[in-house]
Amino acid sequence: RLAADLFLQAADNRLQVAVQCGAQSTAETVRLAAHAASVGAHAVVVIGPPYFRLDERAQYAHFLAAATACAPLPFYVYEFASTSGYAVEPDVLRRLREESPNVVGLKVSDTPWAAFEAYLLPGFDVFVGPEALIQQGLARGAAGAVSALASAFPREVADVVRRPTPEGADRLGELRAFVERFPRQAALKHLLARQGVPVREDVRAPLRPLTHEERVEHVRAEILELEAPVRRAEGGAPIELRIEWIGAHLVAHARDVGGGNRSASRIQDAASRMQTLIEDLLSYSRTNITDRQFEKTELNAIVEETKKELAVTIEEKKAVIETSNLENIYINRSQFVQLMNNLIGNSLKFSKPDVPPHITIRSMIAPGSLFQNKNPELTDRLSPQKEYCHISISDNGIGFDPRYREQIFEVFQRLYGKDEYPGTGIGLAIVKKIVENHSGFITATSKLGRGATFDIYIPAP
Repeated sequence: RLAADLFLQAADNRLQVAVQCGAQSTAETVRLAAHAASVGAHAVVVIGPPYFRLDERAQYAHFLAAATACAPLPFYVYEFASTSGYAVEPDVLRRLREESPNVVGLKVSDTPWAAFEAYLLPGFDVFVGPEALIQQGLARGAAGAVSALASAFPREVADVVRRPTPEGADRLGELRAFVERFPRQAALKHLLARQGVPVREDVRAPLRPLTHEERVEHVRAEILELEAPVRRAEGGAPIELRIEWIGAHLVAHARDVGGGNRSASRIQDAASRMQTLIEDLLSYSRTNITDRQFEKTELNAIVEETKKELAVTIEEKKAVIETSNLENIYINRSQFVQLMNNLIGNSLKFSKPDVPPHITIRSMIAPGSLFQNKNPELTDRLSPQKEYCHISISDNGIGFDPRYREQIFEVFQRLYGKDEYPGTGIGLAIVKKIVENHSGFITATSKLGRGATFDIYIPAP
């Protein structure tokens, strides 16, 4: 009753609210349906009582009593055999429609399609519950969809309902299967809070707190869930949504992982680091989707924009950024701003103590043969006759062991501890992906204590 009151109050007549009334007895279900009608609900939805299997006669009596209690409000039967423990017989639905005119439709959450299809009855407004069946259901005449997944990802679900395609429904189905692999309430509350929805801490609180060991194992499992799809950049359910979902879990639980002995500042730091990780992962995942909107851009303007973004750090470290012969090239501007930000930011971060960073950025457009003559390692990577833009970013920082020149571009790879140099180990992976989006490649050369140089080669049309 309280849930119905709160939802109707929050909707404030801006949304139509269908109140789902479910209880373990017909008498209590009837009271809930009557209450929903009395407080201004726009429709009532009723499921069969769980745990007690009803035969056809009892099913008919149960739903008829609830429909009568809320008449003339539109009344929907919620068919979900795996929750109630039994299926509502289609003959029962037909009899209900004949007896009670306010019985107008169904919400059906049964899968697979064969089980769902049996409820596409003439004269009933049917709403699709399983996201993976939205496209098929709408194509066969369903009135709409009801999706719990939309609480977390409303735009993605709405897009599939408005523009149903098999591919979109499949992605939602995979996303639903993915999010159900972990308890969802903590993550959902965090996502809602990020969307500006106030959610009290006591809403859907767990039946018992997790033990310290359970918390640690919970986070460890979720980190592994994050790493696998990011490393493979696999298809299926959108990777950024999977990252956002597990990221919400991690941030929501960050304060719990260390138990009750952590100070407030350490809790805040843990949550902050986790949020940074998620944002970096989202940035990486979005660079997997190549944006081909290239435009002729001044590299000098990109560098100047990056210097403004990093102005505080540049001033604090008394850094010098020297540029020479920066070309105008066809690039995706926003991606290259991120690329420069990551590379220059790395040079600032990995500078030597008490030595002002000196960063040099140069570029040149020339045939591949010229670069091959200077560096034989480029023989198999450049076409001799084709023109390329070579961009070089070098610094006087701490450098790195040349054995790791390939490894540093991999996701989650760090050569130094987070206490020495903060970061998530994703920045250079983003840089590499951006360069590849421009049909180019990047190399790194360095020696410990001797600075580092990053060389980018992209075609120059």
